[in-house]
Amino acid sequence: MDHQEVPDVDASSTSQLWAHVVAFCHQAKTSATSLDSGYPDRRSACESDGSDDSIDSVADTLRGSIEDPLLPDPAMMDLIWDQAQSTWTSFVVSAKQWPRGFFNTCAILGNTPAIPHTIPDILEGNPMWRVSDIAARGKVVVGGRKRFVLSYQSPVKASISNRKNSSHYGKFRGTTLEEPPKGLTILVFCWSYILSAMLLERQGLRAVYTNNWSFPHVGETSSDLPALRLPSRASNRLVRWLCALFDRRMGWKVAGRKGYPPWALWSTTLILTTTTQHLRLESEQAPSSEQALQLLHELYSLFELHSSEDPMPALQSSFMAALAIPYYRYSGLKIQLPAANLAHRTERVTSTHDHGRILQDYYLHMPHYMTISLHPLSYRSILWSVFWQPHIRCNVVSSWLNSTLKVLEPVIAAKDLGRLARIFAARRPLPAMLWLAVFLLGDHTVIRSIEYFLRSLQEEKDIRGAEYPDITVSAWTRCPQSFWDDPSTTRPGPNQYSRREILQRRLNLQLSDDHLLLFAWEPFSDVSRECIEPDFYDYLESKFFRHYEYWRWRGVKTEAGRIQRGFSRDHKVDVAFEDNLVLLGPDSEVQRGTRTTNIAPSKRATLPMINFSMLDSRWDRTLDNAAIPGLEKRHPWLRKWRGLE
Repeated sequence: MDHQEVPDVDASSTSQLWAHVVAFCHQAKTSATSLDSGYPDRRSACESDGSDDSIDSVADTLRGSIEDPLLPDPAMMDLIWDQAQSTWTSFVVSAKQWPRGFFNTCAILGNTPAIPHTIPDILEGNPMWRVSDIAARGKVVVGGRKRFVLSYQSPVKASISNRKNSSHYGKFRGTTLEEPPKGLTILVFCWSYILSAMLLERQGLRAVYTNNWSFPHVGETSSDLPALRLPSRASNRLVRWLCALFDRRMGWKVAGRKGYPPWALWSTTLILTTTTQHLRLESEQAPSSEQALQLLHELYSLFELHSSEDPMPALQSSFMAALAIPYYRYSGLKIQLPAANLAHRTERVTSTHDHGRILQDYYLHMPHYMTISLHPLSYRSILWSVFWQPHIRCNVVSSWLNSTLKVLEPVIAAKDLGRLARIFAARRPLPAMLWLAVFLLGDHTVIRSIEYFLRSLQEEKDIRGAEYPDITVSAWTRCPQSFWDDPSTTRPGPNQYSRREILQRRLNLQLSDDHLLLFAWEPFSDVSRECIEPDFYDYLESKFFRHYEYWRWRGVKTEAGRIQRGFSRDHKVDVAFEDNLVLLGPDSEVQRGTRTTNIAPSKRATLPMINFSMLDSRWDRTLDNAAIPGLEKRHPWLRKWRGLE
């Protein structure tokens, strides 16, 4: 079998071999590592490699030219601007409710592998790809390695609203835009514990209660902090568990080890109250993940958490929000949740709503969800792919993104997170699901990042990475993020090759080095045969393909645990979201030259494309290899560019 024939390959050795090839951008992904996060530091990357010196300010205007080798055609800029305006306007108009089937959240999983049943000390793995070769059948090769951080020094702090002018999902500085899902705050804390407990169990660890906890208040409290009032029929186990989840000194920990799982939360602003004194709480033990799921089932039966009129189902939306906690940790965002105002059920549940089945499905599928959640860089690549559009050339990206911003500006200015998520869902439901999760955790500064991205193709000044696609995650989720995800070939004419095909074929030879994947948008210009090294001719004329095969965990002893075929094949479930990536034409004749477009996105998307094009199969790297007619080192876009070093 193929997976038995492929040896372990350390992707880092390939990175070293290519260090001179990707010197100007390699550091942007790997330079600094945060001691707490274990992932590349977001802010120091650009400062370390200096590559941003070559990118003009977002205030600088992009002016097209039909004679320049890099600048886009002005007519193309105008057309793309108008197409973006018409396309995104249609989504704004139609985004009054969630698309049908949107909260069938397992549709995000696709081929996503499950975390192993027995997790080694270091959790990392590689995708395995079948790629074209001179041989017709091709060969299986190792893709870029991913490492997953499993423990952090401290839990994530979550603020719970206790002021009229507070901000959280559905509310900004006291202005209510829409109601958040019922029980969002309580349910997010419950899910965070269940995720944490399952991860610990697969590491051979367990959660235990700390001695730092307090009994719930009996009766009313004079405190102005938000309170959760538990009914008298709540079990001792449930009460003790909630006391631990909301203790201001962190009511649970990992037995025998320092640190906390990535989803661990704590808060200092919620008080538990009850109508009766619950006895023997001291003897209760911290629940396992399965026991905690049963307690969540009990909690659901005690409170009114579901109504057919609710725009967002409580269990599904809160679960997805909990999955976004590691991304919040990585991004430095602050969790801000609404007050925990819940109405008690007056009688036992008689609704046909099958929350028990939903809980069991989430528990069964949780190891697959955890794989995406545990890797914030993968999570981020999905988020920002909501703005990617096939066949938009990299030098005209500014027109696409700037026009998109123009349409979304009123929604962004209103800080209307719910409406923005519905707009995204009308276009790309899978990234929209993850954006909704980020929005539900309540930090409105993500709006600023979206606005900055549409101006610059990066999240914030000096923070790189939002523009980097992840072909492994695209294969997992079956949601494309870049032109790399469509390895098709077209021939523009005799002895001519499209640049996209040249780059796609070169990538097949170095799939273990994901530091090459620094751009998502369509390359431009064709390459003549005489500009390509003869060593590459045979491969150019052979059949071309690239298929994701499976995921291989490192350090896992059993083959069943090591080789992961993915969610759909494991559970015989084939559910997928459908994108709407159709470009709409302008409503009227294109008005030439009437838009102001900034240079940063197009330049930031084009320079990595040039960098990759400068490489040939003999490891030689020169500007001549790029084969862009008329391009010289003194071109304004290449000034201060470290790619020429």
